[in-house]
Amino acid sequence: LIFLRKYSLNAPTFNPKVRIDSLSNGVTNKVFFLRHAESLGNAKGIYGGWEDAALSMKGEQQAVQAGLLLKQQGVTITHVFTSVLQRAVKTAELVCGASDNEDVPTTRAWQLNPGHSGVLQGLTEVEAFEMYGEEKVKHWRSSDDVKPESVDLKDPRHPANDKLYAEVPVEELPGGESLHMTAARVWPYWTNNIAPMLTGERNILVVAHRDSLRALFGHLEAVEAATVFDGTSQTAPLVYEFGNDGTFFKKYSLSTMSPELGLSPKHLGLLRFHNQ
Repeated sequence: LIFLRKYSLNAPTFNPKVRIDSLSNGVTNKVFFLRHAESLGNAKGIYGGWEDAALSMKGEQQAVQAGLLLKQQGVTITHVFTSVLQRAVKTAELVCGASDNEDVPTTRAWQLNPGHSGVLQGLTEVEAFEMYGEEKVKHWRSSDDVKPESVDLKDPRHPANDKLYAEVPVEELPGGESLHMTAARVWPYWTNNIAPMLTGERNILVVAHRDSLRALFGHLEAVEAATVFDGTSQTAPLVYEFGNDGTFFKKYSLSTMSPELGLSPKHLGLLRFHNQ
């Protein structure tokens, strides 16, 4: 076992390519990134992919905890972006409710969905090993440029058969994706739809999935998505700060343990959730 590196997301991390004093007007826009809370699929250990699983009870508590962190900081959200999957949509709703940010404009985008798990979707790891072999499954799961075997158009797991995607051209819908393929749809969506909003001290909430968030962070930090430690949890948003020209310059976690924020589970009234 070889130790590679260490870091903390409780203390702020600065973009080494940007001089803070060069940012125009000192205007800061913030994007609060949050991985969706625990779903029923997560609780069962299922490869979720684009399966539209609901939140578990624990997941609902996690989303409320994330919302209370935003409330404690007095954050007023100006726009919300989520994937179209209910585990992300419901997480965002609970976060906004707990943080007194109800009725915020919300955009649901399939481009923020996780990577499609192909033939693994809906299977547990044990089931996948039995059907496709442990070596093949681990290769699919650990390779960033290798996608799992795709489901065909007749398979009910293909998004072309789901009414959520009725208005999306069939040729744009995947039957299986690698991390690189996921990044290829996430990056343009960020550039064309979210980044233009980063002006005038905006606070944007993005609730998505591990794969799509890793892809986004890799794009923002100009590194391979596979090398990014996404830093997201299901209870504490990861904050990226941007100048008015869209330049990313700082990130940190709204963790209950963050000394920068002076927060604690007891202060937030979260002791009953903290050890779950």
